[in-house]
Amino acid sequence: MMTEALLQFVWQYQCFSDRALRLAGGQALRVLAPGTLNTLAGPDFANANLVFDDLQWRGSVELHLKASYWYRHQHQKDPNYDAVVLHVVWENDMEVVAKNGNPLPTLCLKPFVSEDFISRYHRIFEAKNRMFIPCEDALASFPNLKWQHWITRLYIERLDFKTAQIFSLLKQSKNDWEAVLFRLLAQNFGLNKNGDAFATMAASIPFRVVQKSSANLLQLEALLLGQSGLLSPKENAPNYLEVLQNEYNFLKRKYQLKKPIELQMHFIRLRPQNFPTIRLAQLARLYHEKNKLFEAVVTAQQPASLGWMKQLSVSPFWQSHYTFNPILSKPKKQLKKISTSFFDLICINTLVPLRFAYQQSQGKNAASAALHWMEQIAAEKNNVLTRFEQLGWQAKNALFAQGMLHLKKSYCNKKACLKCAIGHHLLMK
Repeated sequence: MMTEALLQFVWQYQCFSDRALRLAGGQALRVLAPGTLNTLAGPDFANANLVFDDLQWRGSVELHLKASYWYRHQHQKDPNYDAVVLHVVWENDMEVVAKNGNPLPTLCLKPFVSEDFISRYHRIFEAKNRMFIPCEDALASFPNLKWQHWITRLYIERLDFKTAQIFSLLKQSKNDWEAVLFRLLAQNFGLNKNGDAFATMAASIPFRVVQKSSANLLQLEALLLGQSGLLSPKENAPNYLEVLQNEYNFLKRKYQLKKPIELQMHFIRLRPQNFPTIRLAQLARLYHEKNKLFEAVVTAQQPASLGWMKQLSVSPFWQSHYTFNPILSKPKKQLKKISTSFFDLICINTLVPLRFAYQQSQGKNAASAALHWMEQIAAEKNNVLTRFEQLGWQAKNALFAQGMLHLKKSYCNKKACLKCAIGHHLLMK
């Protein structure tokens, strides 16, 4: 069965016999260039170079499964389609007339595409028993060198997406890179469960307030915990809660802060080390130690240059508590430093994308530095990467891990096999 995506692939890569190609009107057709794929509004391909009999044409090419779709999609009323010089269809179920009253040159591709090609596509990508990715049975045959190149491209794609988000935050913060870093770090410290809530909390605090409070660790903890809604009165709570409440109420009045409405923080199914109280205490300690963090991040030569973050311990109260609930207190103190694995996540999700965006804004070659950093960071561990490893592809560092996660999310899950380098290789070999 032919699909629009497969038909587009067939035309783009000329996966058909070009011998004796003829239009519906009988003219011989030679394709000198199929054109450039158009991802915006308008015809599917632009700047095609074609020869009808002995007459050369340049213009756009539009593809449809059926010729009648030209009218179904109302192309006859859209001036963007006036430059179409060839209509490529799988079934020529009716004649299409151009604006000049003449039949629109039409190529029916079905007789020129081998059944073996279509069968190979369905066999590789559409078998019903695939549980992880469509091409899992054939993935091992993808050459290693191509895999490395494709992973790099995938990671840059992922970075470009994150960079767009960073520039959006930069615009909101009136080009304050320090403020953007704070909001990104806050979201990162919240991880998957509390990331959105942490980001909302951070956005509710003008960064100048964070800077002014950073010299006093107690104030900074009160500010972050209070804006997160974590300082509500509790029975038998330790005195430190009341101290923080008083400090927060003072800051709230002084800076006229508005606490986000219905901000829900999650504790359930989290390890105590990832409780929002602990992560906010760590974030507070980080900005207490270095309130001009952005400069340190963009001038660092490698991830190890920022390893001092892993040496920071939380304030004394949090060394023996996870929450304000006495039941969860720990008589034996634990410094609760940022672990190596969490530091790596900070680098992957915040520091490298921010450096990439900043270097782009300065007109520098941002990609090579980002790739260099990612190659020095260990790959994370999750179910997706484990499944890829079972198929023979191991994430040897964070660059490979992030590329593979992007592949799964943006290509495999969407079955965009024809846009994937792996799918292209398997179909064309």
